[in-house]
Amino acid sequence: YHQAGASLRSINVCAARIADMVKSLKGYARSDDERMHYADIHEGIEDTLVIFENKLKVHQVSTDYAPLPRMLCQPIALQQVWTNLISNAIDAFPDKGSLKIQTREVEKNQQRYAVISFEDNGCGIPDSQKKAI
Repeated sequence: YHQAGASLRSINVCAARIADMVKSLKGYARSDDERMHYADIHEGIEDTLVIFENKLKVHQVSTDYAPLPRMLCQPIALQQVWTNLISNAIDAFPDKGSLKIQTREVEKNQQRYAVISFEDNGCGIPDSQKKAI
């Protein structure tokens, strides 16, 4: 049952992600931005990890999540960011890749901010391409 439940969750998350991508693409075509609303940042990251579950099986993934409140954001846009970061890490991984995802909350100028970091042991970006980024 556990394996079937995990598979159903993966299918459900992937189907929702595809629906979000279609909605996002429609938004680009109409230049209609996604509305801001409160969302759980960690849930978005975890849903994205589920999408890459099969590709990440042979690699080490660790998460270190600080308690964060629900944040006013554009969740679909953020999920696209998480997707790109994880996909790029997988593409750059050696045989045994390592991905660490960390969140924390910081205060600067009396404002609270979330800091989300993705760190991997991939080959990195060649110096020749860094200027183009």
